[in-house]
Parts: sequence; structure tokens; C-alpha cells
Amino acid sequence: MKKLVLSLALISMFGVACEKDDTDDGTTGTTTTQTPEEQIVGSWKGDTETFSVNITGAGANDTSYTQTNQIPHFNLILNSDGSGQTDSLGFDVDSLTWKIVNSNLMILDDEDTLTIDLLTSTNLNFSSSHTDNSNPPIVFQSDLSIKFTK
Repeated sequence: MKKLVLSLALISMFGVACEKDDTDDGTTGTTTTQTPEEQIVGSWKGDTETFSVNITGAGANDTSYTQTNQIPHFNLILNSDGSGQTDSLGFDVDSLTWKIVNSNLMILDDEDTLTIDLLTSTNLNFSSSHTDNSNPPIVFQSDLSIKFTK
């Protein structure tokens, strides 16, 4: 399941925003702002995933479907050297590489892009969206969002 969730999340992204958290650097009255690369490093626990599908152009077979699942078993570890791993409660460990682009996109394994919708010291939300219109007039739209907490 973990592999499926991550695979779906690694589809082309559109969209959006990244919030920065200010943290006290330990000196009186001084605040430092961490970069997204610094802020995202650490161990993240899965919270929820929401997957939506919308099929149009199929006439009577047009359909929409949304499912939300709790994913507390899904772990994501991002190291400061751009390496990381995913696992399901310590099983099915998969290695990965990552980098942040434009403060709101994460490139995984140099081929898949995730949009960072929210990044704080305790919350990380990714999304992905994919449209397939290779079989006109049918259009298949899928959206995935995954929420993590520290």
C-alpha cells in the first residue's frame, strides 16, 4: 500500500504554496527563518491521504470518486544530504533522493514532482494532480493529497 500511495503521489504536480515557520535561534530577540530544505528534514508520520478520480466525456460512464484513508503506518524520512526513505511501520523500506525547487516543489528520485501545499515545523502536505486525455473525448483526472505530521 505504501508503494502505491507514494507512486500515486509522484505523478506530475500543479499548484501552489509553501509556508515558512520562524524559529527562535536561542538568542534574545533574534529570529531565524529556516529554508524549506532545512524545515523539511526529519521523520514524518503519515496522517491522511485523499484520492479523487473524475472521468468525463464517457457519457453514461462519467463518474467521480473520492476516498480518504488514515495512514499512520506510513513513514517518510528526509535527510539533510538529499537522501531519505519510506516505510510501512519499518517494513517495505524504500530509499529515495529528494530536492526542493522554487520553495514549493519536491523532486523525488530526479523524476517525480510533488507540490508542497503546506510546510511547517510539524506539518507537511503534498499534492499531485494528473490529467490523461489521450483517449478523446474521455478525460481522466486524478488528484492525490497526503498529509504528514512530525
